[in-house]
Amino acid sequence: MRNNKIDSLLLWGSKIGIFTLLFVPLVFWYPILFPLVSTKVFFVFVLSQMVSLLFVWLLWRLPSLHPPADHPLVKAVVVYVAVILLSTIFSVYPSQSFWGTYERSESVLVWIHLLAIFLIVISLFRTKKDWLQIAGISTVVGIIVSAVFLLNAGGLFPFFSYLNSGSTFGNSSFLGTYLIFAIFFSLFLFFQSESKKGRWFGLGSFGLFVLTLSMTDARAATLAVFGGAIIFVSLSLMFNKRTRVQYRVGLVLLGFLVFVSALFVILVFLPNSFLHHFIILNFGGSRFVLWKIARQAWLARPLFGWGLENFQYAFLSFFDTCFGTPACGTNTFFDRAHNNILDVLVTTGFAGLLAYLSLLGFALLSIWSSVKKQLLSSHMAALLVATICAYFVQALTVFDTITSNLFFLFLLAYVVSLSSPRQEVLDFSVKTDKQGGSWRSVVAIGFTLSVPILFFFTIIQPVLASHAVYSATSLEKTSRSKAYDVALGSSLFGRDIRAIYLGFDTARILWSYDPVKNKDLFELSANFFREEMTKDEEALQQTIVRSPNDIRASIYLSMLLQARARLYRDVDFSSAEKVAIASLRLNPRSQRLRWILVSLYLEEGRLDEARTMGEEAYKLSSGSKSGNGKFLLLSRYLNDDSLIGSKVSEEQMKLQEFQNQYDMTRRLSPTEDKYAMLLRFYDE
Repeated sequence: MRNNKIDSLLLWGSKIGIFTLLFVPLVFWYPILFPLVSTKVFFVFVLSQMVSLLFVWLLWRLPSLHPPADHPLVKAVVVYVAVILLSTIFSVYPSQSFWGTYERSESVLVWIHLLAIFLIVISLFRTKKDWLQIAGISTVVGIIVSAVFLLNAGGLFPFFSYLNSGSTFGNSSFLGTYLIFAIFFSLFLFFQSESKKGRWFGLGSFGLFVLTLSMTDARAATLAVFGGAIIFVSLSLMFNKRTRVQYRVGLVLLGFLVFVSALFVILVFLPNSFLHHFIILNFGGSRFVLWKIARQAWLARPLFGWGLENFQYAFLSFFDTCFGTPACGTNTFFDRAHNNILDVLVTTGFAGLLAYLSLLGFALLSIWSSVKKQLLSSHMAALLVATICAYFVQALTVFDTITSNLFFLFLLAYVVSLSSPRQEVLDFSVKTDKQGGSWRSVVAIGFTLSVPILFFFTIIQPVLASHAVYSATSLEKTSRSKAYDVALGSSLFGRDIRAIYLGFDTARILWSYDPVKNKDLFELSANFFREEMTKDEEALQQTIVRSPNDIRASIYLSMLLQARARLYRDVDFSSAEKVAIASLRLNPRSQRLRWILVSLYLEEGRLDEARTMGEEAYKLSSGSKSGNGKFLLLSRYLNDDSLIGSKVSEEQMKLQEFQNQYDMTRRLSPTEDKYAMLLRFYDE
């Protein structure tokens, strides 16, 4: 005899879990690495695993709830995740591609959880009522996100000040991407709600979201929404087809938008155009150089790419010395192309890009099919197309996060639901068909037994390890050892970034000690620091073995070894030099590694080598504030103003910023500030 109450509990438990996922934009917990990113990831992991467990048992009892696997868009999503898995096999660093990092958190593991959510949503949410509930909850969350932004912008709530200009995302571009989806759901309520209150609520929320977006720095998202609005009006006129005039007006509007967009793209990339110069003047030239590197990286690994989370290695392999100079800005390290299409192309290759574009293509085809079958109103069809186009356009200047990927899949799930609807009320009285029941039982029991293991390795371990990094860098020095053991423990999720963070923190502390000034204090802490430093060195060395071109690991290991050679004298400075030179062989155009060698040579008294290396580094970073500052430090340390005269042009010497740096350097005392000066060669 069927227990309908159990079926109902499983169904509503699954639905409540999906509803809770919509609150992901509000989730962050600060005692963890990259809290505005990684906390959201673990929140999605927890709910994905819990809901999947409920859904597997619900599917065991109600096989008719299986996903509509024959839908082309469903197949496209599954194929895209399969290509991501395949690209991981050929990845330059498969472990990192699979597990991911705390910093960006886009990995195979993330996509497996997102795929599970997508399959559950298309199975359970197939009615208008279902999607009105999702739209209502999402709109409420969007209102809270907008309120946090506005309160922060107005200085009315100091508690939110640390969130910067990106509300609960910490980044205005990520906020802009989210608001595109928030606008969609608010307008969904306006067009689909059967009550006046619902329609007015949707319209009012839409106004709030547009106001918030207009006040952010998310220029790409703002332009994308503006273009989306034109698409919406154009398609609404064309789909209605009440008169030929109306259809032609819509067609002209759409044609005008396509023409302007094409002209905009041409002018952006045309070197001598006013728009190209305007973008460089206001945003710097780094994007153009970064996109050139992305193209070179793709050509090096064209089919399956470098693997998720591995763009940084592609960037370093084709590093351009423009980075670190005024032409491209001070940043000399990028882990994303800041163009989602190029990110997909570099990390998953042509196969991944083709699979990604197929998502958009099949979504548009499915919308068109629903319109022809009269399953979708002209306004809703226009809104869907406009939202997909707006999302795609803004993604050309930014990269996806777990929140944008999640809401994009919700959008695709709604498109699927249009052509595979179910009855308003599920019939729990239908008996489970026994054919194939045995294998379903095996799957349900097997998955149930695996969930605690998944939960431990994908959530508990990474969260504890990440929190331990926070603790180790915050606790008193005598209480850090245990936190270090946990932070550098067995969790594979983000293990390299944990080692890098702790290595830098320990090096920073050790560099704050002057062997003469802090001798007594240092001797009291010597044994403790020796143990901590040894753990850091081992972790960083393991990172370099796994990923030889992890430049940050090499930099902080050199920094640690230099401090150890100075303070403990149990290693030579040559150990730090070997690490820096090995990394320089892999990155021969790196200014930063050369300045590190300058610091080492100066400390060893190898002044001629320091001078030669400094001249090479300055040549690569000529004109940058950082390069100027370090070159002036070198001349001050050597007490040789002729070095400046031989390298710096008269025009540069006349610049006020250079003069300020020069005057500041002259005030330094080579004796009293020796180690502070050497440390500055490590700074960006």
